[in-house]
Amino acid sequence: MVNFLNSQSTEVLDSSLPSHFTHATDLQDIHFAYNAIVGSNKVAVNAAVDHARSLGYMTHVLSTSLDGIARDRGVMIARYANYCRAVKEYD
Repeated sequence: MVNFLNSQSTEVLDSSLPSHFTHATDLQDIHFAYNAIVGSNKVAVNAAVDHARSLGYMTHVLSTSLDGIARDRGVMIARYANYCRAVKEYD
C-alpha cells in the first residue's frame, strides 16, 4: 500500500499502486508527478456521435461539460429535445 496526496488538499490518500512510487506524507516528499490523460468527455462524445450517425441517427451535441443544478440542466435538455421533436414533425 502506498500513500499519495490528494490534489485538492494535503490529505494523504491510500492507494494500491505499485510500491516503486514515492511514499508521500508531506508536500516536500513529492519529487515528481506524472499525469496521463486517457480520454475526455469530448473524445467520448465525438465517438458516440460518429457511431450514432453511422446507425442513421440525427445527432446534436449540446455540451461536453455541464455545470449547475442537475434538475435545471435536465429541464433544459428535455425542453430542447421537445423542440427538436416538434421541428422534425413539421419538416
